[in-house]
Parts: sequence; C-alpha cells; structure tokens
Amino acid sequence: MLSSGSWTDRNKAGFLLDELSKRRDAKLLSQLHSQALDSLIEMARWRSRGHADFARILLGRIAGIEETRLQQLVDAGQVDQIIQALK
Repeated sequence: MLSSGSWTDRNKAGFLLDELSKRRDAKLLSQLHSQALDSLIEMARWRSRGHADFARILLGRIAGIEETRLQQLVDAGQVDQIIQALK
C-alpha cells in the first residue's frame, strides 16, 4: 500500500507501520528496507509535514537512529540527514 498511487492507501499504511515499527522489530524494518524504501524516501520529501512525518520516522527507524534523536531530526525537518543515515 505504500507504493499505491492513492494518497489514502499510503496514509493508512503509514499510520499502521508507524505503530508496528515502534518496537523496531528487525524483520519488519528489513522488509520495509527491501520492499518500500523508494516509496518512503519519496514520501519523506513531501513538503507537508502532516503527510511526510510518518515516512521520515519509518526511515529513521530503518536506519537505526535512536528515537529521541529521530524525533529531533523530524521536528527540525532534517529529511536529508535521515536519508543519509540509511547509507
């Protein structure tokens, strides 16, 4: 659903994955990395924080950024820094 052409699908998937990824399950994060990375990067670059923040958080969790630091980066709009942490 993250790769759907429908914003509603992406939005609902994002809310669900945000909750599921809070425990940072390695299998889930690995699957997101291999199957949804391009879509998450695209969404993380959206200008509307309300639409982009869940993707930014998911990318940060995939990259292994500590939750407090991740929230600081998201709040500051440091999208590129989050994306760079994936490399």
